[in-house]
Amino acid sequence: MGKFVILKLALLSVFQLGVLCSKPDKSKLLNAKLFKYDSRVVPKADKETPVTVNIGLHLYYLAGLDVETEKLSANGWLIMKWMDPSLQWNPEEFEGAKMIFLNTNEIWTPDIALYESASQNNFVSGTEAKVVVKHTGEVLWVPPVDIQTICPIEPNSYEYHCNLTFGSWVRSIKDVDVLPDSHLGADGDSFLRVHHKWELVDMKVTRKNVLYRCCPERYPAVVYTLHFKRRQESRQSSPHVAVYCNH
Repeated sequence: MGKFVILKLALLSVFQLGVLCSKPDKSKLLNAKLFKYDSRVVPKADKETPVTVNIGLHLYYLAGLDVETEKLSANGWLIMKWMDPSLQWNPEEFEGAKMIFLNTNEIWTPDIALYESASQNNFVSGTEAKVVVKHTGEVLWVPPVDIQTICPIEPNSYEYHCNLTFGSWVRSIKDVDVLPDSHLGADGDSFLRVHHKWELVDMKVTRKNVLYRCCPERYPAVVYTLHFKRRQESRQSSPHVAVYCNH
């Protein structure tokens, strides 16, 4: 069974478990946790410790690569996990409830953006994907992402490298840290299966901590580097022609 199927089953089982576990005293639990909750406040454990957001990326479809405009279009899931101390509770006080589902506008969520975005909206927002909150304060958010990114291409080449950089848009390391998590996606197995013209040779993830001229603090980011090449049978066409794939 492929990783893509396993991931879907895992998410489904988590959602089903959440439904079962969040039914008892759901309204009481929601009132207790959200009555005084301020979604504008970064949920830091203390003033000196930033919130650590673990990020994983799962790509499942390469929609197209326009070699002339150097734009890559792809679809996937961005998997984010962090701790929110304000959302911790004792299950025994709520009839054993260990998990609840919340809308993204009800709690704080990180302002993660794709830095190389070629679209007008580079933020991971505006999605109806709910967040899963455990009684430990762990928050899981898996929104679908429609990636439109700039991908520098070398002329007359059949191999390409594209960087996908994700990080907070305004929060520095003082408030939000981001770390790559290989357990949260970052595989290309299903990507390979759904696309017959491109081969994903490698997908590496690194973390960088950048100091900009504007600001005294550093800004961390997670960088996914995609190395893919045109399959041998599709090299009949010129690499300067836009390629779109419909399945």
